[in-house]
Amino acid sequence: MRYTIHNIRHKASSFDDDDYALFEFDVHFAEPEELWIKNYFVDFDWVHAYIKTVNPEFYDYIYKIRRGLDRWGNRAYLVLQAMEEEAIEQMYKYTVDYMATVDFLEKSFEQRIALRNQHPIDTIEQQMGMQEVIRAEKKAGIEEVFSNKRYYKFCETLEKQIRELAVEVYPDILDLPADKLVEFKRLFVRDIQALHERLGKFRWENKEK
Repeated sequence: MRYTIHNIRHKASSFDDDDYALFEFDVHFAEPEELWIKNYFVDFDWVHAYIKTVNPEFYDYIYKIRRGLDRWGNRAYLVLQAMEEEAIEQMYKYTVDYMATVDFLEKSFEQRIALRNQHPIDTIEQQMGMQEVIRAEKKAGIEEVFSNKRYYKFCETLEKQIRELAVEVYPDILDLPADKLVEFKRLFVRDIQALHERLGKFRWENKEK
């Protein structure tokens, strides 16, 4: 089987603004017969995990960007937005390399050929059938995503306000060494998580039956 990948781009997941990201591309199969698959996609997390095994240094570079965002959650799309253009091109290259290590495209080719043979008219909808199934599965978790966004908003807002208050009352904090300032940034994480858990329990107990 021979194919080439074209027009790689990245985008936020269709049901979230910035927590999840996709690498989307078109695939041209030349053998065993010609076929185009448009708008195929693979999760950022899968490519990121692959990079950890083949280029730990580049993986660490991505991790540092993520830490520098000072945000709660995965924030994969924001990570990509913060990367240099050269690094983005490297991500695209690793996306192609990763696809060569799995059989996703081969299976998609076989499914589309089987579908086309069952139906003489090879419509775009048929070509994209498998991808739509995958998208539907992702959208099935939309309520969980919205719940996460509320969680992130609560935690990020509270953390920012606590830090600002701490520095206002104790300005000497800003004179601490850099490593201690990093520690300060994460100082309230567990407390905020505990507060959110208590809030969730309170809401649940008082939810209208």
